[in-house]
Amino acid sequence: MEYPWETIVKLYRAQKRDRSEPTVESWALDFIAFLRRFGRIRQKEINENVHAILDSVFEEVETLAIQSAHLRNLPVPSNGYEDLLLELLESRIRGVKASGRLLTAAQSRYVLSRFGNHILSVVAHFVPSSKNRKLLDAAIEYGSRFLISNSFSPISTGVVVAGFGSSELFPSQVQFETDGYVGRQIKISKPDVSIISKRVTSSVSAFAQHDIVHRFMEGIDPDYGRYLEGSIRTALVEGNISVFEKWAPASSRNQKTRALIRRAAERQFKRIHDAAIAYRRQEFWLPTVQMVSLLPKDELAHLAESLVELTSLHRRVSREIETVGGAIDVAVISKGDGFVWVKRKHYFKPELNPQFDRNYMRDIPPRRR
Repeated sequence: MEYPWETIVKLYRAQKRDRSEPTVESWALDFIAFLRRFGRIRQKEINENVHAILDSVFEEVETLAIQSAHLRNLPVPSNGYEDLLLELLESRIRGVKASGRLLTAAQSRYVLSRFGNHILSVVAHFVPSSKNRKLLDAAIEYGSRFLISNSFSPISTGVVVAGFGSSELFPSQVQFETDGYVGRQIKISKPDVSIISKRVTSSVSAFAQHDIVHRFMEGIDPDYGRYLEGSIRTALVEGNISVFEKWAPASSRNQKTRALIRRAAERQFKRIHDAAIAYRRQEFWLPTVQMVSLLPKDELAHLAESLVELTSLHRRVSREIETVGGAIDVAVISKGDGFVWVKRKHYFKPELNPQFDRNYMRDIPPRRR
């Protein structure tokens, strides 16, 4: 909602003072409660935010549709391209239905009545001059369901809370996503909690631009993996249908048999897909995570920095926008030593600003014994 996270977090710290929470999850929930009452949000800003959310989700569908159309040699626009859009929208609708509804029934009714015109406006831009009623209805349904669902847009923002609660002996981590205000309330996910224990001894997590870390951990680029999945699925399903259409007796070429063949091919693809994920986990992900559990603190810090550096290097030598770069902040949190900076950059020279260190923790009084 146009407020910097840095400002929000520092205001939260100032009002929290020396009060602690027993678990990291409690810290996250307390921060979310602060977030819900923070800031003066105007209706105009909410309208702009909802419009931006809808723009981003339909733009994502359009990008995927154009990529798939090129793979299938379909012109854009065309009837075949619209069929592809409809297929993608129906798949997305099933996805948002499966994610569940995040808002209450009353909140949902308010959002859909308040922002119905925004949905229609974005859909009209998404499929201009289309007369395919089924496609238009699917686009409107997708936009409506997305706003009230537990799904989040490509422009969502995330927060990670990590460390130790006052009663925790092992570290834990909580992450959540938010799309900002949708209607009268913030649309925010249920916190996703990861806890280290005697049984689960280590974890590696990447946020925001995590593609290079994904490559390192799983041995394959996520975009390339999705491309392979789509190609294999298309080859299996469409290949089987093509063989059926060419060689099956005319008497058996009916819609019911085609549907049975399609479902059988989809099941075969799922088996291949699940086996590939299990192999990647066993051969790439698991050995790395097991190694992490044995590293001393200084090596953990070096590993974290190296993963960010790899992402920065890739952005620098590729055609992509260089969105990761410059000096890297590195910190280690441990139960005994607390929060320790390993590397930290400043936008000023610390030696010229001694008051910064004096003021940094001014709002936190010494802990009472």
